[in-house]
Formats: sequence, C-alpha cells, structure tokens
Amino acid sequence: MKKYGYSKKKAALLSLVTLSAAAVGGIAHAGMPGGSCVSTNLTISVPQSPLEFGTVFPCTATAGTVEIRPAGQRSATACLVVSGTFQPAQVHVGGTSGQAIVSVTAATATITAGANTMSVTSFDFKVKGGGPTITLNVPGTTNLGAVLNVAAAQAGGSYSGTFTVNAVCKP
Repeated sequence: MKKYGYSKKKAALLSLVTLSAAAVGGIAHAGMPGGSCVSTNLTISVPQSPLEFGTVFPCTATAGTVEIRPAGQRSATACLVVSGTFQPAQVHVGGTSGQAIVSVTAATATITAGANTMSVTSFDFKVKGGGPTITLNVPGTTNLGAVLNVAAAQAGGSYSGTFTVNAVCKP
C-alpha cells in the first residue's frame, strides 16, 4: 500500500489592520480675499469609518501590497491573501457652506503591532490615482483609500496607527 505524504505550510496572520485618522481642524477666516469659504471654523471627523484593510496572510518570500480604494474595493498583489472586513476611511468636514481643500499631511503613515511595523502610502481621496488632496463642498463627506505595504514574512499581529487630515478654506 502506497502512502501519500503531505506538507503543512505555516502562514503568519495579520489580523484586522486598521488605520484611524487623527483629525486636525483647519482654521479659516471669514472675508478671506478671493476665498469661497465663509466658515470661520472647519471641523474634521472620521465618524464611524476608519480605514480597514482586513485580515492579511503575507507571503513567505515576497513583499506585497493591499489597496483599499475610495469607492470601497480591495485588491492585493503578489501572493497575499486577504479576507474579512475592509473599508475606506470616511472623512467628514463640517462648517458653514463653502469649499475646503482637504488633504492628508504625510505621504506615509506607520502602523504597529508591538515592535512590528508596516507602512501605509498612496492616500487617495478620489478614484484610483486621484491623490491625497480633494476640494470638498462644506459640509461634506468623502472616502479615503490607501495602500498597505506588507513585507515578506511580515510578523502577525493586530496592527493599528493614525494619519493626519487637514482642511483649509479654498482661496
């Protein structure tokens, strides 16, 4: 009788990778020359929707990325496997009517699980490739996507971190 062998493959699990906004309210001044924003104080909040990448199973020998698009799609490169809940961040800018320029201030955010880190890049308010800045009618809400950079054999854990969003009146 021939016996068939099998091999077990261990996979590190990155659980619930979440990134929250550290919202920073931009101060606008009424009567700003050439301005279309009449609010004297803009507020920013991420009401119920942080940026979530879900559960990620990393490759053992290849780095990859997980992208969350503002419209709510998720994709992964290399041999990464993704599952679970994911969503773009929902950014709300409050104030009186007008327009504001809303932007993510850093090109890269770092998320951590203990001593382990990953970077989040390519913040995107619009359709894929739209960029980290958008003009928004105030009050208004927009979605924000980004790319999670996962190293080969990335250590498992529950990763989290913050990024900063600013809003200023559109001149």
